[in-house]
Amino acid sequence: MGGALLLALPAFQWALRHVRSGGHPLANVCYELPSKTAVDGNLVWGALLFGAGWGECEPACGDAGYSDPSAWPQLHQDVLQPSTG
Repeated sequence: MGGALLLALPAFQWALRHVRSGGHPLANVCYELPSKTAVDGNLVWGALLFGAGWGECEPACGDAGYSDPSAWPQLHQDVLQPSTG
């Protein structure tokens, strides 16, 4: 995640400077930036739900070791049992 931020943050900062200086994107007529900038309840609940889903899925999605069939019993223990109660 840190590597993605190191790459994306400068790119987004450059894009914002480009917009403010009157530039336009390569594949569109104009940039489409969100009009809402305030943090509201929908944003908070969406972030919480996303985080809960990511936390539930992370052992299966984030670990390449589960592609190995010998790790499938551990997958069952880590993901399927907590999901089913």
